[in-house]
Amino acid sequence: MELMNNMTEIFRDFSLEIISQAEMGNFHGLTLPDGTIKIREDVYIRASHGVGTDRDTMAHELGHWLLHRNNRAHARVEKNSSIPVYCTPEWQAKAFSGELLVPAHLVLPEMTAEDIKKCCGVSYSSARYQLSKIPRH
Repeated sequence: MELMNNMTEIFRDFSLEIISQAEMGNFHGLTLPDGTIKIREDVYIRASHGVGTDRDTMAHELGHWLLHRNNRAHARVEKNSSIPVYCTPEWQAKAFSGELLVPAHLVLPEMTAEDIKKCCGVSYSSARYQLSKIPRH
């Protein structure tokens, strides 16, 4: 959360807007082509209180912004696109958020997804996903 709040000091073109649930509807977060990140107010509040799913959302949208801010034309891909999955913006933002919130050096060989969830403050599904991507020795 601190990182998101300090982004305007690091990047002049960064814009974070906290939007009401009534206005955002079912969207938890959006990164717009102009570079604005919109986060639903309830998601922002829960993320600031350490709720894993909402921290995941914040990191995911930050990933969209950082990875695609200089190439807005490629920030969205049609669902039936034939490009490799790792080239899609959604996969890239998910990978970014996982690496940001669950860095491999914090994951010990004996850790379970529940351990990672508690240690890194992420959702159980994110912890499980990251655990499946980190080589276990």
